[in-house]
Amino acid sequence: MPKIQGKQIAESTITQDLLNLTTPLSGDTQAAATVDYVNEYVTSVSGSTVIGPAEDGTYTDGIFTDFTESTRIGVAVDRFNEMLLLLAPAPPSTNWDSVFSNLNITSTEYTGNEAGTGTARTQITVDSTPNFGMTVTIPPTEGLNGDTGTFTMNGPSGQLDQVILTTGDDTTSGIISLTESDPYDGEAGKAGFWSGITAMSVSGTLPSITPGTTLRNINFVHTVGSGSPETYNFYVENTLSTATVTAASATFPTMTSYVSGVPGLATGASVSAIAFTVNNAVGYFYRPTIYSFSGSNITNVGDTAPSVVPSANSSFSETGKSTTISSGYAESISFSIGAKNLAGTAGTAAIVSSGVYRIDTVSNETSRLLSAAGSYPATGWGGAFVSTTSLKTGAYVNEMMLIGGTYKYPAGDFTTYVDATTAGPDYSTGISGTRWATFNLGSFTNNGSFTLTINGASSITSVGQANLLIEVQISGQTSWVDADAYYAGVGDPGSGANGVAAVVNGYTGSSATVRRITFGAITYTGAIMVRIGFTGTGPQFTSLSASAIV
Repeated sequence: MPKIQGKQIAESTITQDLLNLTTPLSGDTQAAATVDYVNEYVTSVSGSTVIGPAEDGTYTDGIFTDFTESTRIGVAVDRFNEMLLLLAPAPPSTNWDSVFSNLNITSTEYTGNEAGTGTARTQITVDSTPNFGMTVTIPPTEGLNGDTGTFTMNGPSGQLDQVILTTGDDTTSGIISLTESDPYDGEAGKAGFWSGITAMSVSGTLPSITPGTTLRNINFVHTVGSGSPETYNFYVENTLSTATVTAASATFPTMTSYVSGVPGLATGASVSAIAFTVNNAVGYFYRPTIYSFSGSNITNVGDTAPSVVPSANSSFSETGKSTTISSGYAESISFSIGAKNLAGTAGTAAIVSSGVYRIDTVSNETSRLLSAAGSYPATGWGGAFVSTTSLKTGAYVNEMMLIGGTYKYPAGDFTTYVDATTAGPDYSTGISGTRWATFNLGSFTNNGSFTLTINGASSITSVGQANLLIEVQISGQTSWVDADAYYAGVGDPGSGANGVAAVVNGYTGSSATVRRITFGAITYTGAIMVRIGFTGTGPQFTSLSASAIV
């Protein structure tokens, strides 16, 4: 007979599979008592099965010493389950907060102004099917719980993708891609306990969007964590062709600055009435600074916004703009207008002066004096030099030319340098004789010698060369001495006749362009006057200076 906790009952009264006892016949008190006992016992253990006897006869030699053969299986399993949890690594996190961030359009974006209104806009793309993406940060150790949650990606035209997590394997591949796996795979003692989201990304390409000033939107909605939905707003612009500038014109200034009789433009003279039209620079949006002036011998004007807000998909015109002449030397001026579309694609149109314009702001004749004719002049020299006078007129037929900051023998035809009122001289013909440049280099005060330096020299190679003359005088005190011949070592140059050699031979630091000039044993007080002459083209210099005055 079967045995149920030590009580003997008739086998025919037991439905063995369910451990239910049949109700005894009326009057069968022994059977009834037995059934009552068994049913009471089964009820006392809540219908559960017990663990039964231990294999070695006792449970007191294990971690749970209170186990007996009557301990229910559910109790034992619960204890073991909790014990395993203590041994397991951290389970996948249920904290999805701050996992999703930085949803954006990954196509190149620009800042611009809205056509028609001029309102500044950001986050503009010229891609009508822009890419998008979002940062998804998965905990690097335990992953994230993947048993519940819904993720939905929406674009301007509706839902793009959706993933609903379940308790099963939710690995997906699409706009919303995720991988559910063992976050401890390959780690001894940790692998095999859990499954969770170990990798996730959100990225894709939007369906074609019609460009315009309508604000577009993408959003990522999630039912786990905080911050839902993740949202990004943007605009879509036309993909524009290269901007072009047409109908460009300008009024150039009159040449009012003269150097050695040659007219030129003064620094700061205005190139005015600049007018032009810009095409292909405006769609639904345009760059906040759309055009600029740049070129040679003008003051460049940085990127500038249109004077009037242009309408969508239009050209725009500018009038009355200006720029100025910059410093330097040049035989012409020109500049261009550069215009850019929203994406920065640029085009230009050159503006060149209608005449030939000269700029020579590096030349300055304010320190220069009249030279007079020939060597060792007694009169006719030392007066103010007038820069407007042609070097082919009057006393100026004796003068050297200054051009581009350099003194040289006159040459060049400047009759082409002409505007509404000015024509230049022709120095390519009718130039002859020795040409001079005369300077006051400072003062002597009871001095007898100094060092003369010829700065910026070219083709001045030695003392005494044939095509070079240098003459020095202490104004009103000495005669002219020859500063291009070596002093003989006796006498006092400048104390008698003109033309006595005065260059100290062998002086430390001397060269063809650095010469020690002596007046012998006599000292003088007065201005140091120096005149230098060229008999033809070749030699040139930028300035003269006196130093080491003793």
